[in-house]
Amino acid sequence: MNPIKSSSLLKNQDHIVLIGGGRWARVLLGVLCDIIPLHTKITVCSRYNTKEMSEWVDSCGFNQRVKVSQNYPLMKRNECVSVVVANAARDHGKAIKWALSNSLPTLVEKPVTLTSKATRDVADMAVRNNAYLAAAHVFTFATYMETFFQTISKSKIVHSISIKWTDPPSEQRYGESKRYDPSVTVFADWIPHIVSILDGIVPHSSARVAKLATFNGGAVVKVNIVAGDIPCEIELARNAENRERLIIIDTDRGVICM
Repeated sequence: MNPIKSSSLLKNQDHIVLIGGGRWARVLLGVLCDIIPLHTKITVCSRYNTKEMSEWVDSCGFNQRVKVSQNYPLMKRNECVSVVVANAARDHGKAIKWALSNSLPTLVEKPVTLTSKATRDVADMAVRNNAYLAAAHVFTFATYMETFFQTISKSKIVHSISIKWTDPPSEQRYGESKRYDPSVTVFADWIPHIVSILDGIVPHSSARVAKLATFNGGAVVKVNIVAGDIPCEIELARNAENRERLIIIDTDRGVICM
């Protein structure tokens, strides 16, 4: 997350509600505490992890500005409030509907919901309630990705794109154990990241899936995508031996890797 971009958007917020109690919610909470003004209240809503989240908040010294609750807060009239949804994907829908029912601008971690119908339902609800609803695309704000995209933009022609994205069954991230949610498919879990990256490489291009195949019971997904007129080969794999993020771009200026 780019602190400069984010802090400018958040400086006028009176209250931020973060819904979630897992590892990623803690990562986001740490970032929020680092970039938002001290006067902005933060409420963390965690239905299942209230005690653990409270202990973590205390251990980090955030308890003076962060309130942890099992329930959603009551909204105050004329208070400027934003919501970040970062709980289990299966619970996103309920959290989003609560936020939109209060007409609150809402940012949702991927995937927005587990089905296209549920996502359409909350999108329609946002329109009805005149509320801003957005899906989080973290790589859009990663400065190292911005630098990579700028390097590629110097090329006149991109011939092809290859992305390999793999994770082991478990690993240590930000000092905590990370495990994937088996209820979320590999495609739903990682394609939002891939879309963000493709949009940075080939801005404003339409993309379509030309071919998709799954292996190892769905743990490995190979996708052929056409972004504009550029062929893209994508390999996504869980339960791999190592964590790997490999992007290979074949351009008129040669092969660019990250």
